[in-house]
Amino acid sequence: MKSGANDRCFHCGLRIPDGQNFQHEVLNEMQSFCCPGCLYAAKSIIDSGLSHYYRERTSPSPNASSNNLLTETECSFFDKLENQTAFSTETSDNERSTLLSIDGMQCAACSWLIKNRLQEIAGITAINVNPGSHQARLSWRPEIIPLSSILNHLNSLGYQAQPLWHRPANDASNELHKKSLKRLGVSGLGMMQVMMLSVGLYAGAFSGIEDIYESLLRWVSLLVASGVLLYSGSPFFISAMTGLKNKNLNMDLPISIALAGAYFSSLWATLKGGGEVYFDSVTMFVFFLALGPSLKPEACIEQILPLKLY
Repeated sequence: MKSGANDRCFHCGLRIPDGQNFQHEVLNEMQSFCCPGCLYAAKSIIDSGLSHYYRERTSPSPNASSNNLLTETECSFFDKLENQTAFSTETSDNERSTLLSIDGMQCAACSWLIKNRLQEIAGITAINVNPGSHQARLSWRPEIIPLSSILNHLNSLGYQAQPLWHRPANDASNELHKKSLKRLGVSGLGMMQVMMLSVGLYAGAFSGIEDIYESLLRWVSLLVASGVLLYSGSPFFISAMTGLKNKNLNMDLPISIALAGAYFSSLWATLKGGGEVYFDSVTMFVFFLALGPSLKPEACIEQILPLKLY
């Protein structure tokens, strides 16, 4: 019976069903996989000279399955020129460009893999991947490679890729972006409020301040910082916990530890009425972290003038 790390797929991190014995050498070590799809995806990555991806990733790769591949009907739809005009633009006589929405990207290593995997395929002239928005701008030559083949290249690696213009999940993607903007707004407002309160605390440390006012400033800072941390900082804690469950440490873990350490040490200082508080640092850190997934000018432009600016 498998135990420990050996009971989980090296590629996607899912538990390996009993009786499955798919293995392949990765980075000079024999690794186990949960299904033929993940085994094929790993072989494809290694055979393409991209095994460095497994060193750089911060979370398990998406599950690769034959169910991810497009059906014959879907392939025919995406490859017809009359349909492509609805979700792509002609950039030259023999080249078209489209915006892809890609589910399954977990970290920067995923975008690195996608870009390096696709740019080696004949007929693809350009590929620019944005891991934050889970989107990619693709330029290709239809007479050399059909769009359905490109999509299936990505789907075979475990990523669900479809042109954004026709994708039903586009509303979900927009909703996710709106939530990111809300988290950014809450963290920004909270940061400004706590920073103003901190000015009073810093000034009082030099010129003196009555205990009742110092305590009031600390408690109000605690209240605002708690809201920022619970709402705007929740994605980092969720990601860190997910990584721990999958026995895979990602970059959100040290971020979560730093935020929790600063917050709880400040909470303790507030409760006992003495010591330093770092609520301003907590809210500022969360704000700058929220900038990454929230501020995406290209996503905002595409919502107003989709596919027309490329």
